[in-house]
Amino acid sequence: MIFIIGLIVPYDDPKLLSFANGFSFNASPFVVAIHNADIPRLDTVYNIAISMTIFSVAHSSVYASSRVLVSLSAQKYAPRILSYVDVKGRPLVAIGVAFVFGLLAFFSQLHDEIEVFKYLLALCGTSSCITWGGICIAHIRFRKACKANNLIERLPYFYRHSDWGSYVALVINATILIIQATKIFMTFN
Repeated sequence: MIFIIGLIVPYDDPKLLSFANGFSFNASPFVVAIHNADIPRLDTVYNIAISMTIFSVAHSSVYASSRVLVSLSAQKYAPRILSYVDVKGRPLVAIGVAFVFGLLAFFSQLHDEIEVFKYLLALCGTSSCITWGGICIAHIRFRKACKANNLIERLPYFYRHSDWGSYVALVINATILIIQATKIFMTFN
C-alpha cells in the first residue's frame, strides 16, 4: 500500500508539504492521493474513518489499562482505591486515572509542547523525590524500631550514625520539592 501511495503522490507535492506550516488533515499522503485522483468527498470519508479508528484505539486503551490497574490493586501492587468497582461493574477510579494519563499524552500536541514537556519532566523529578523521601522515612522508622527492641547490633551491616544520612537525604528531598513547587506556582502567577 505504501509503495502504491509512493507511486501516486510526488515527493514535492505542495499539499503533502503543507504539514511544515502546522497541523493539517490534508497533509496525509492518502488524502493527497485521493485529491490527486479527483474523487469528490472521499477525502472527508477517509478522515472520518481515521478519526473513528483513533477513538476506537483510545477507548480500548482506556478499557485495558483500567482493568490492569484494578488487577494490580487487587494483588496489592497498586493503591487500594483503584480496585473500586461500582454496582454496574465499572472500575470508575481506574478509568479516571487511565483517562488522566491519556489526556497528559495529548497535551504533547499543544502549540507549546516544550513547556508541557518541562512540566512532565518536573513531575517525574518530583515523584522520584517523593519516593526517595519515603525510603528515608522508612529507614528512619526501621532504625528506631530496631533501637527500641535492642536489635540494632544484630543487623548484618551496622553503622552507629547511619540515621543522620537518612535525615540529611530527607531534608534535601524536601528542599527540592519545595523549590520545584515554588517554581511551578510562580509560573502560574
